[in-house]
Amino acid sequence: MLINGLGAQSLRAIAEVVRQAVTGTAITLADGRQVKLTVSVGTCLVDRGDSIDAVVDMADAALYAAKSQGRDRVVVYDPVRNDVDRRRAV
Repeated sequence: MLINGLGAQSLRAIAEVVRQAVTGTAITLADGRQVKLTVSVGTCLVDRGDSIDAVVDMADAALYAAKSQGRDRVVVYDPVRNDVDRRRAV
């Protein structure tokens, strides 16, 4: 999902709405078992001139951070904590 003109707090808030909409949703498998869904969301802020590869790497790093922190959460990419990009902290 690409959204123009957001800061880190707004981006996190929108991603959290998406996460909450999915979390707890139950789907029924072919064998009749029900599985409740969770979702981890990795997000990043993009600067003009960032390549698509850099953007994907930043979002991917945030997603892995969300999963490693226990799943079912939102993480906004923080370049201070990741080696993908050395831009300002978000």
